[in-house]
Amino acid sequence: RDVERSRGLGDVYKRQTLSGAFLYLAQKHITISVAYAVWTGIGAMGTFLLGVLFFGDGSTLYSWLGVIFIISGVILLKISHFGA
Repeated sequence: RDVERSRGLGDVYKRQTLSGAFLYLAQKHITISVAYAVWTGIGAMGTFLLGVLFFGDGSTLYSWLGVIFIISGVILLKISHFGA
């Protein structure tokens, strides 16, 4: 069983490395403030959705509104970047 866990941990490290690489590539085209906000926003939203859909985490109207605000903020940051 420990071998299975270590394989799963290896996958996590690979995904984190890939995620960091994409952040690095993104900041070549947009400012780091926008790139990092988008990166963390997607991570927060994805974690929330995975928790609700696959792990039975509870959700309320306010938690869904929070996700909508995160998405809206990311969109506004992207729009402001292209307008600058």
